Amino acid sequence: MKKFISLVVTLTLAVSVVSSVHAKRGSDGQLNLLYWQAPSTMNPNLSGGTKELEASSVVLEPLARYDEKGNMFPWLAESIPTVANGGVSKDLTSITWKIKRGIKWSDGSALTADDAVFTYEYCTNPGHRMYSNQLLQ
Repeated sequence: MKKFISLVVTLTLAVSVVSSVHAKRGSDGQLNLLYWQAPSTMNPNLSGGTKELEASSVVLEPLARYDEKGNMFPWLAESIPTVANGGVSKDLTSITWKIKRGIKWSDGSALTADDAVFTYEYCTNPGHRMYSNQLLQ
């Protein structure tokens, strides 16, 4: 009987400790990414593999994200551009993203359309050796 009570107490303590370790999604705290090797760059456009892409996703954020069902939702953008809302031209030759107001960089400066244009031009520059260029060819 003593062994059974000890087992129940031990399991109860273990469950209470483990459940308190997991913070709610989006809560403040420390994030630990464990890899066999440190990321070689935090620039996903110069990435050589998954560890760099995953590590950079902690500090770089997209205009839109996907939920667990694969549906796109706005993240830094006000909305997802579509033909219906005027964000995609009727001839399908241009897309206009509108950035949410009030978004700031870590230094406190405002995120602007110029930042998005810089990122687009950087990623689509044929002179850069990176994974996104392969999509454009």
